[in-house]
Amino acid sequence: MLYHIFHSLLLLIIILLFAQCESKGTIEPPATFFISPFPDKEINLEKKLGSVISVSNGYDIIDLHFSFNPTDKTNLISGSTPDDTIFYGKISKHKGIYYLSTQRSDSCFWITAIKIRDGYIKGLGAEWEQMYEMDAKLNMDSSCVLRKLVIQNKINALIPDRKILKSYFEKYIDSLPELKIIHPAEKIISDGKPENPEEEDYDISVPSKKIIDKYYPNPIQDYLTLEIAKEGSYELNVYTSEGLLLHKESFTGKVKQINFRDIPTGNYFLKISNGSESETVKILVDIKQ
Repeated sequence: MLYHIFHSLLLLIIILLFAQCESKGTIEPPATFFISPFPDKEINLEKKLGSVISVSNGYDIIDLHFSFNPTDKTNLISGSTPDDTIFYGKISKHKGIYYLSTQRSDSCFWITAIKIRDGYIKGLGAEWEQMYEMDAKLNMDSSCVLRKLVIQNKINALIPDRKILKSYFEKYIDSLPELKIIHPAEKIISDGKPENPEEEDYDISVPSKKIIDKYYPNPIQDYLTLEIAKEGSYELNVYTSEGLLLHKESFTGKVKQINFRDIPTGNYFLKISNGSESETVKILVDIKQ
């Protein structure tokens, strides 16, 4: 009991000491901060992932929007609108880990990490969780490697170091929340190979050229009509929002009707390929009972 009281008082003192890192919200921010951003060159995450990708958290499909400002080299990651900001700041990559630096005030930065590998993004949107974890490690774990970064007489003020931060995050990052990238998938594999590269339910790729001319109606109530830009032989694949192959067939010609009457209501992806090119579109099945 006394221990918990002491721990709570310690956290309160730390927060008061470093009030300059306080956010505008009503929730008390983490006490830990860095005096500068991650010490490596900034990268453009939009160039790697594209301007929009769809991800699944296991319950919903979320569209993530990426943009990069070449003037100040900041990345903006947002949800459905630019106001729905998930991250704004500078991103660096070092030894397979992406480090996100958010400036909280003139001399106060948060440094968190994400991993993009094997079709998943781990740690995105978990800035507060990661910084609170640093608070706990620094205050409760005397062997925490982050203690090597502490500025003298400043309990939770840290000097960033690439080697030490890599050592810390590589042991911790796999426990962070993950998002499965379900469209597009081609660009995100460059950091690692899929565990089962021959499984058909893995590759939901981005188009190199336009294959689909029209597809309607969307939402679908019974049949979807697909109009192809150029007559030829094609393969059709329907994937669930989790990226699992639900239906597959081949067809020739420029017009194809697909029966969705037996498919449950929900979001799906329709992929059309001709052997050398492919295009994937998002569709909504809304069967009226």
